[in-house]
Amino acid sequence: MEIFKSGRNQGIKRLSVKAASLSHAILLVAAFQCVAPSQVFSDDLVRWQIDGAMLQFNSRVPYPDDPTSTELIQRDVNEFKLYVMDNPQLEVVSLSGPGGYGPASVSIAETIIEFGLDTHAFGECLSACTRIFLAGDERTLAEGASLGFHRPYVIGEEEYTYFLAHRDERGWETEFDYVEFIYDVGLTDMLETVEFMLSRGVTFEFINQAHSVDGWGMWYPEPMMMFKSGVITQMPVTD
Repeated sequence: MEIFKSGRNQGIKRLSVKAASLSHAILLVAAFQCVAPSQVFSDDLVRWQIDGAMLQFNSRVPYPDDPTSTELIQRDVNEFKLYVMDNPQLEVVSLSGPGGYGPASVSIAETIIEFGLDTHAFGECLSACTRIFLAGDERTLAEGASLGFHRPYVIGEEEYTYFLAHRDERGWETEFDYVEFIYDVGLTDMLETVEFMLSRGVTFEFINQAHSVDGWGMWYPEPMMMFKSGVITQMPVTD
């Protein structure tokens, strides 16, 4: 999860990402059978699905008009809000995804908390996906599901592009001037993540372990450890 981008957005009002259009067309016309929270919809080849009180969000599946959108992106923020506002019966958000754009996960998590929704993970919910998962009041896993954690990271090419775009307004003469800024942003964002996880009832020991894994690695804790550490609120039901 590229959390450092979050700090840039919040700290210095980074150039805004164009939000998805507020016009919302629901393309799903098939009738879905009712499923229990431990199950996954029969057709998992769409990004969004609604069945009764459950909204499924699988960010691995791209939007039909954007084949590159195989992770969490800014567009998902408005899509999620529209689904929630258009479907007041929703109680559970079922999640799967490889992670992606950190600030989008923060915004979606805020909406889940605001509406008091539960979360449920199926398949692999990694990196930024776990931020969304932890926003749920009740947090459960499908059988065989896993959560993946690691430290935040930055991508050099993106950071250099940002440096070039803002060097004049920020007074950065060299890349080394930018390092001082991004270092502070990184520490601030790390602190915010720790505070968020603590606020969701996660133990500090678990948080410390999650942040001990480098940004290019992934830690997959066992369900029992996550239950004892406050990450999930009940153990997965197995057959």
